[in-house]
Amino acid sequence: MPRILVTGGSGFIGTNLIDSFLGDGWEVLSFDREPARDSRHDHLLRKGDIRDRDALIAATQDFRPDQVVHLAARTDLDGRTLAEYDANTTGVRNMIDAIRASGTVDRAIFASTRYVHRTEIFPQREDEYSPFTLYGESKVETERIVRTSGLDIPWVLIRPTSIWGPWFRIPYRMFFDTVRRGLYVHPKGRRITKAYGYVGNVVHQIRQFLAVDASRVNGRTLYVSDDDNMDVLQFAHSIQKAFAAPPVHEVPLFVLQALAKGGDVLKKLGMSNPPLTSFRLNNLLTPMDYDMSATREAAGPAPFSLDEGVRITVQWILQHG
Repeated sequence: MPRILVTGGSGFIGTNLIDSFLGDGWEVLSFDREPARDSRHDHLLRKGDIRDRDALIAATQDFRPDQVVHLAARTDLDGRTLAEYDANTTGVRNMIDAIRASGTVDRAIFASTRYVHRTEIFPQREDEYSPFTLYGESKVETERIVRTSGLDIPWVLIRPTSIWGPWFRIPYRMFFDTVRRGLYVHPKGRRITKAYGYVGNVVHQIRQFLAVDASRVNGRTLYVSDDDNMDVLQFAHSIQKAFAAPPVHEVPLFVLQALAKGGDVLKKLGMSNPPLTSFRLNNLLTPMDYDMSATREAAGPAPFSLDEGVRITVQWILQHG
């Protein structure tokens, strides 16, 4: 069976990806400084920080992977300087060095993010950037480092959009919980479309990028998400139906704007995650429509529908609390 190294294997996407590999009998090593999110993966974890070059090289040489999926990164928006996101710059350089030192890796995937450009923009070129957060700026550097590395094995850069599903946390877990409690309200008369992605579809796409003929994906930058952009109100109704929750209500936009301003005040007073803030409301209202045709061409159609992904996720929430 193939041997796969997953950095960031304790994270959300990493946990789901490792589950998929294990289901097919792959040998997996998870490299992460955090404990495994799923305790069934404890025995696969080698604790370490990707900023520690020697530790990462040692782990890679010891395990001798055939393939690498590099997901480990700092992904929050709380940093105050670009230097605080050195996991996304120093860390990817170390991963490239570890791949070279191993002598066994024949394909690698490096995770970037949609935050390398503004939400309302779908860039026409891979190197067209408009980051609006320090996290996004750090991932621009991630991409540049990979592209100029001179790696002599096939590699792919992936840009997850907004991904949800089992083992998720804030913010999309909060969306499910809000709908479940009957507290989600939608701007009346607003059709909002988003390139959201069920994590099962993202896992499928990553695995296809590892499996298809290298000429189809080598050196490419590909988004990972659902095949089609999602209607947010339809998403909320699907969650409501799966939970048998109270109905989703629609209210005038000015009501949500007032609630968001109240959330802004709560955040200034120290509340870490108010249900609604002006930042979150703006994110909700801003369309995020991406062309996923290049990913479909490389990976084939995504296997899970919206309702299937919601049903699996709701079952997981009910089982895990």
